[in-house]
Amino acid sequence: MKKIALLILMIAVYANGFAQEGIKKGYFGISLGPSIHTGGNIRFVNANPGIIPGSNDPEVGPGSVGFNFSFVDAGYTFDRNWGIAAKLQGGFFTNKADRKVLKSNYGAILLGPMYSYEIHDDLIIDFKAKGVRFFNVLDYTDEFANGTRVSEFDFGIELGATARYHLSPTSSWFNSIDFQNQFRGSGNISRINIATGITFRF
Repeated sequence: MKKIALLILMIAVYANGFAQEGIKKGYFGISLGPSIHTGGNIRFVNANPGIIPGSNDPEVGPGSVGFNFSFVDAGYTFDRNWGIAAKLQGGFFTNKADRKVLKSNYGAILLGPMYSYEIHDDLIIDFKAKGVRFFNVLDYTDEFANGTRVSEFDFGIELGATARYHLSPTSSWFNSIDFQNQFRGSGNISRINIATGITFRF
């Protein structure tokens, strides 16, 4: 964690220095916000057939609200409109029932094309489509405080848009909304992520 924080700080310092010169074609920042689960019900028994289901087992279902955080949220345009976007993201959902706790965690690496449209000098809208590599972890704690964990990798997609408002020649405030869907054989994991953050322009 310390290495990740140090890397982010180094990139931010570099981006801030580089942003003092030239036309700003890229950005790098961090963001956070709520996640809304829109897929099927996630229960620990779905991921681990060895567990006997109970009538009051906790689950993450449609409408469940969690949290997402992007350690890296970046983009770069090669010409006036077209470019590439990347993100390093994590998030989680938690539910409790009858002293049982289910926590659905995920991490994701995202990369894909971006189309940027300038509304005016200080406001840009980015439309993005990214391929995603997901790492999912389900943590389950039963009523006797016994913990069990299962994990898996999945591929998926993210479609979304970001509004970037330039606060200064070197920084922007941005707000985004994205839909993520994971490709998996059993069940359906999808979510809507809403986030806000600050970026450095370069």
